[in-house]
Amino acid sequence: MVLTIYDKALYDMFEASQILWGPCKRKGSEYNRTIRMCNNGAIDYILDGGKRYITRKTLENFMGSEEAFKKALQNLNNVVELHPSN
Repeated sequence: MVLTIYDKALYDMFEASQILWGPCKRKGSEYNRTIRMCNNGAIDYILDGGKRYITRKTLENFMGSEEAFKKALQNLNNVVELHPSN
C-alpha cells in the first residue's frame, strides 16, 4: 500500500510547512517559521534522532478543524507552478 499525503499520521517539517503556509521552499521563511514555532512550544512535535515530525492531530488542532486541514491538503495537491525552473 502506497501512503499519500492524505493517509499519513506523521508529517516531516517540510510537509507540515507546506500544509500550514502553502507552497514553500526547503529552508525558506515558511519552513523556518514552522521550526521556530516548534522550538517555542507553539506546535508540538516528535523528535526521532535528529528529525522532527508533527502529528496529523496536532496540525488539525492548529488549523482549527479537520475540514480546514483537508482543504489545505487539497489546495497543496492542486498547486500549479507558474514559473517552473529550467
